[in-house]
Amino acid sequence: MKCKASKNSAFSVMRKENQVINNTVDIDNLGEELKDNEVLSEKILQDELLKMILKYIKSMNSEYSDVLTYYFLFDLTLKECSVVLQIPLSTVKTRFYKGQKMIQEKFREYRND
Repeated sequence: MKCKASKNSAFSVMRKENQVINNTVDIDNLGEELKDNEVLSEKILQDELLKMILKYIKSMNSEYSDVLTYYFLFDLTLKECSVVLQIPLSTVKTRFYKGQKMIQEKFREYRND
């Protein structure tokens, strides 16, 4: 029993020492790590923004959401959206710009909250 307890104690000490070693910071690479963290934070914010935009587009009336979805998610031009949706290009443009304004207004509200 004593042998097993001392073995476990030794493993515990080794784990603690390993944690201390693994938690040290390499000062030479600190600048690069900070830049990587900034890039990661920026990507996370962009992902969150995209999720919010997509959520709002899904909640819009389909005449606006269809155009915005084809344009932003499927990378279609407005002319291609017109062909797919079988509506005039001028109608697609109107719905696209009105949809964009709705999104901008929503984010103004969100920013003011």
